[in-house]
Amino acid sequence: MKPEEIIAARILSCANEVFLSSVGESGGPRSSIVTKLKSEDHNVIYFGAPLNSRKVQNIKSNPNASICYYNGSDSITLVGKVEFVTDPSLKKQLWYEWCNKSNSMTMSEYDFCPMKFTTTEATFWIRNKLSTFTY
Repeated sequence: MKPEEIIAARILSCANEVFLSSVGESGGPRSSIVTKLKSEDHNVIYFGAPLNSRKVQNIKSNPNASICYYNGSDSITLVGKVEFVTDPSLKKQLWYEWCNKSNSMTMSEYDFCPMKFTTTEATFWIRNKLSTFTY
């Protein structure tokens, strides 16, 4: 990994929430804050939402999305695709993580829709230096 990617992974490991932008019904962006449930390095992020949410409907229609996160003046913008987690064991693990982080069990695991974002392009503003990588 390049130095920027290592720093981005450290920043992401400390982040509880990230900004997600999906493609809305009208074709424009729709942004929201999502709780990060799990991550791999700087470029794979797991999150979840209620099955009947607009987020889930948008992603079903168009899996293209962007995620942003930051720490201080360092910021990371990721562009990629979202897929729905189908592995039963991972789905349950992510639901438990969501319950832990949200301090709530108001949503049953059957109403919870876990998702996985995978990066295709990353833009970093780290230590006052701009860089972009394609994956």
